[in-house]
Amino acid sequence: MKVYWVVLLLSYFGASGQIYINEFLASNHSGVVDFQGDHEDWIEIYNASNIPISLGGWYLSDRTSDLNLWKLPDTLTIAPSGFIMVWASGKDTVVGSELHSNFKISREGEPLYLSNSDGNLIDHIPPVALSADMSYGRLPDGGDDLHVFFRPTPGKSNQINGVSPVTRRLSFSHPQGHHPQAFDLSIRSDDTNVIIYYSLDGRPPDTNANRYNGSIRIDDRAGVPNNISEIRSGVGDFWEPPQGEVPKIFAIRAKPYCDGKPCGREINGSFWTGHHNPEDVQIPIVSVIIDPYYMFDEEEGMYVPGVDFEQTGFDNSYRRGREYERPAAFTYFDSTGQIGVHQQVGVRINGGITRRAGQKSLRLYARSAYGPNNFDHPFFADRPHSNYRRILLNTPMGDWTKTVFKDELTTNIVKPLGLDYQAFRPVLVFLNGEYWALHFLKERRDRHYLAALSDIDESKIERLTNNMRINEGSRTHFQDMLNVLNQTPKDDPAYVDKIASYIDLNNFIDYHIVQIYLANYDWPHNNHEYWRPNTTDGKWRWIFYDLDAAMRNYWEDNFKHYTQPFNETGIDPQREWATHILRSLLENKDFKKQFQDRFFTLMQTTLSAENLLSEIDKITKEIATFIPDYTRRWQIPRSTYEWRENITILENFSVKRPGEMMRILKQTLGNPFDVYPNPGTDVHLAFQRTIDEAAIHSLSFNDMNGRTITPKYQLIDNKIIPDVSNLAVGQYVIQLNYNGQIFRAVWVKI
Repeated sequence: MKVYWVVLLLSYFGASGQIYINEFLASNHSGVVDFQGDHEDWIEIYNASNIPISLGGWYLSDRTSDLNLWKLPDTLTIAPSGFIMVWASGKDTVVGSELHSNFKISREGEPLYLSNSDGNLIDHIPPVALSADMSYGRLPDGGDDLHVFFRPTPGKSNQINGVSPVTRRLSFSHPQGHHPQAFDLSIRSDDTNVIIYYSLDGRPPDTNANRYNGSIRIDDRAGVPNNISEIRSGVGDFWEPPQGEVPKIFAIRAKPYCDGKPCGREINGSFWTGHHNPEDVQIPIVSVIIDPYYMFDEEEGMYVPGVDFEQTGFDNSYRRGREYERPAAFTYFDSTGQIGVHQQVGVRINGGITRRAGQKSLRLYARSAYGPNNFDHPFFADRPHSNYRRILLNTPMGDWTKTVFKDELTTNIVKPLGLDYQAFRPVLVFLNGEYWALHFLKERRDRHYLAALSDIDESKIERLTNNMRINEGSRTHFQDMLNVLNQTPKDDPAYVDKIASYIDLNNFIDYHIVQIYLANYDWPHNNHEYWRPNTTDGKWRWIFYDLDAAMRNYWEDNFKHYTQPFNETGIDPQREWATHILRSLLENKDFKKQFQDRFFTLMQTTLSAENLLSEIDKITKEIATFIPDYTRRWQIPRSTYEWRENITILENFSVKRPGEMMRILKQTLGNPFDVYPNPGTDVHLAFQRTIDEAAIHSLSFNDMNGRTITPKYQLIDNKIIPDVSNLAVGQYVIQLNYNGQIFRAVWVKI
């Protein structure tokens, strides 16, 4: 009997190696439908053994990085020589006998993986590009040869109606990018018998597209009508049509066909003459080529209000997740006109309220499903690394004051402080060959970004948003910190040190100071993100991002929330979490002095009016050349004149904020120095930071009769010690002009 069971077990484990991904279809337009009547993608699994095999706890995936992406039902068994069909619909459900995975398959090609319950890889299919209603699979069933099938057979044996994997290759005769003269572009093939079809509007090149007949003339496209530029892409005042014709380039997609069927991979490229040459336009150019159906179709387009807006009031562009990621080609030409990156990517809409804007932010994904699984290029001069998994093409339309560069300006201001920020650079974008104007290429905040910044394995990243919403990892360590914060008496001498063992205190202080000083209206209840490496000594740090709502009202007192009970400041009790940590720390006198000292120091350096005005001037000059085209393209702002007027809001803030902030700080925190003894026969002004003698412009004592006395003084051990021996007994107002800021304190001589 034991021998029988051993033989049976060996037979089972051997048979499990005979389970195959037998066939799949990635673009189902007219084939079988699921329980909802939808034409969804599907995957067929085949059991080549002669015994039934349990697939309970097995996994299907289209990601190399996550082989356990979707788990098959625990009770699932496949019969000998049997087939099981899984709908790759993204619906993640089981309805009767129908199995629906949590992912879809890209028709541009992505790998498929099948793993058993122990995590061992059983089978995989390499990526292959497929046209509509064509499947790809093994012939014979479970065999090693892979074929494209013109007549798919879901749930049935594969038939001899396929062709071997396509091998024809195309190439362009000229390099992509700007050319000084018009020229004839040739599309070359390694097989002269193929027929090549191409498109110039981003559509997939099928047999309904242009048939290639020897060359394509690349010249100035002036006079070509606007196409997608005239499509309403925003709601209400968020969108205006362009003022006249927009610049255009050639965005070419080409594909070989044999006997009316695709027989090679598509190639794509961007070419232009006459404008945006690297000699005059020394800024990177980005070309994005994508099926316009994915962007502008009323039902499926992610760049338009569409049916979702009509039915719910929220645009199609608010759709999120992998289900709404679409394939595209991304080409990055550096400031010299040379190609830095050219690869297939996944595209989604990114951002918050700007999803309603005419010009939206795009999030670009590098995945093995499309090609390289990273962007390998040194996009940002201030980063030592050049490897990125995701990047953003950020719209400037989020700027609440319509200066186009607010978030980027504030990032430049705080860079010297060592805060975690998103590196960026301005770029000009063409979408399907039409001018989409100025964007900011920017890092995306995620585990890949933080791992690159910190040289920490991304699996050890913990990242929380707003009120401890988990993005990565766990909130346990942060909750432990809050318990210590809440349960330790505020006058405990070790209070600050205890909190500093959990958070990077210098980062925390600088982050809050710059947010408060720059008067970010859309914070701290929002845009609040913090992270730590999950290591023994890993501490929480706050990420500086999205200050589009900052630097508007110089009189804004957003510091009162930290010095009064939250229910007395008009803050929604549900947002109490946003100010809780700093309010608690400010109840400790040692931290309060440290915070106050740092605040005054930054006001005299990083946040000084001179520095803010200098940074405004730098970024204004950097992008001024591209503003006329931007305003003509999007009309937000409506003119260069309006743009210049909006910049004066920032300049006015920079000049007037110091005085207003001083008033707020003195009202809430008091003077940055202690006066003692008080009352006394002499007096010391003890500073909480190192005194710069050159910054002391004047020191005076005003008595109750209005007389002003200017005594001599000494600097000893970081104290100002004035000679008050000749002052009469009585009350005085001490006035110190330190680095152009006036501090006052009342002192009584006895």
